[in-house]
Amino acid sequence: MATFTATVAGVALVASIPSASAKELYSELYAEGFHGTSTSADLWNASSPGGGHAPCLTAATAPTPPGSLPACAEGPYDRAGKGALRLTDDTGQETGSLLLARPIPTDRGLTVEFDMYMWGGTKYTDSNGSRAGDGISFYVVDADRSQTAAGEPGGALGYKGLAGAFAGVGFDQFGNFSNPRWAGVGGPRGCPAGGGNACARPNSVVVRGSESAGYAYASGRRLNHPLDTPEADTRKYARRHVLVGIGADSRMDVLIRHQDDGPYETVVSKLDLARLPGQSALPDEVRIGFASSTGYATSVHEISNVEIRTRDADLVLRTGYDGPFEAGGTATSFLDAGAGPGFGWIDHPTEVAYHLPAGLTPTAASGDGWTCDTSGQWVVCDTAGEAAPGTSLPRITVLMNVAADASGTLTASGRAVQITPYPDAEIDPLNNTVAGTVQVAPAGPPATWRTATSPLGRDGTDLPAGTRTA
Repeated sequence: MATFTATVAGVALVASIPSASAKELYSELYAEGFHGTSTSADLWNASSPGGGHAPCLTAATAPTPPGSLPACAEGPYDRAGKGALRLTDDTGQETGSLLLARPIPTDRGLTVEFDMYMWGGTKYTDSNGSRAGDGISFYVVDADRSQTAAGEPGGALGYKGLAGAFAGVGFDQFGNFSNPRWAGVGGPRGCPAGGGNACARPNSVVVRGSESAGYAYASGRRLNHPLDTPEADTRKYARRHVLVGIGADSRMDVLIRHQDDGPYETVVSKLDLARLPGQSALPDEVRIGFASSTGYATSVHEISNVEIRTRDADLVLRTGYDGPFEAGGTATSFLDAGAGPGFGWIDHPTEVAYHLPAGLTPTAASGDGWTCDTSGQWVVCDTAGEAAPGTSLPRITVLMNVAADASGTLTASGRAVQITPYPDAEIDPLNNTVAGTVQVAPAGPPATWRTATSPLGRDGTDLPAGTRTA
């Protein structure tokens, strides 16, 4: 068992929750740190379409075990347990790529997290300023396509020309992943059709579409913080943490954290790739890959801590009441936890903790598939049930007594959490909480009341007859 503590509407919530091991975490599909001296056999395919330095493990010593990614030719650069996967070194005209051999199902979408590092190298100066290059791309390809090598080098970041490509995200130091001369059809507003220096967008995150769409420009944003640390001679200060979400409906989100434990910068939000002309549908199974390139501008490009799981859910909670709330009487509260639309399934254990104020005492709590306990003013319920995006888990019904001396305005507070090992798995923690306010009247005429809830996107037609909502 574990505990969580949170403050909801001024009330401290403390509840016991089962450990993550209590249920199979079937949402995790794959994880690889690249810190050690080898990788699992035949899970990653590496190639070097350009230059003489193939992707390599910085902590490995040659030869690595059969099927593992190789050691760096001039390494090791790190001690075991402290390494990364180096896509390119800081020499010019290099390209490196990495593709997961394992097919990944997409029926529940994907969330991919990873650390990336762009450091050192040589800057190049033109009309867009002095900067290192070129950048790192993350991409998703149709698992049925056999090609494992990256696409074109330079500003294309190994994405344009990739067979079976569905979508690519460029973390673009130099800026040419926005440039149609290098990276695919289209570019940002004001960019000529033929491309050119006016199209470059240094220090940007850019999304491009599928092979069938001509690797078309879909979205781009310049960042508030630098992607790289060209002045550094180590990855120590170059870590950027990335979270990419792709829904089964082809909507995409990209977030980047520039400092350890700092806030995320949301750079792409609910981007509907399906609206791109010629864009292919999300394949039933995909493989994920990475690539990077250098040109006249260079950097060391590395990744680590790759995690692949089904699309994260937006867990939301709402509440309603059935009165009247009269001193000395009884009343009922309803709690609905569900998955917000547009994101992933609830597929981890879920816990709801609900605290009633003095004057209201829970006597029983239940719901289909829920295990509920009451203690003092607390109700704690947990379930291993699942819910698809836009739907709810079964309703929790809480029966309560109203104290004979209760009066005035009373506020109950609740919070829902998913029990998951991923600290960033919750899309929007703010709508996991509810605060419901009731007005207790002396025994006699029914009381009036109001409630404030977080939205779930439901039409309320399943509320019992007589239920009152704000």
